[in-house]
Amino acid sequence: MSALRAHLVDGRVMLELPSSIAERLNVSTGGIVIANDEADGVSLTAADDDISDIMAAVEHVMAEHEWVLSELAK
Repeated sequence: MSALRAHLVDGRVMLELPSSIAERLNVSTGGIVIANDEADGVSLTAADDDISDIMAAVEHVMAEHEWVLSELAK
């Protein structure tokens, strides 16, 4: 069992992932980890490259069109 330390960064709670778990997940800085709700807690899995590419594209579009998206959300 490993403990994850929580940090507040730019209004978000970020979890610090120990390097031993990052190695087991085969994830590095900038990688995406998916948290799956389970009956007895949460499981973590590394996203495959396709999902990582899609998420990067989504984040880019959201940042580029932040004003439009905020207006649409009203």
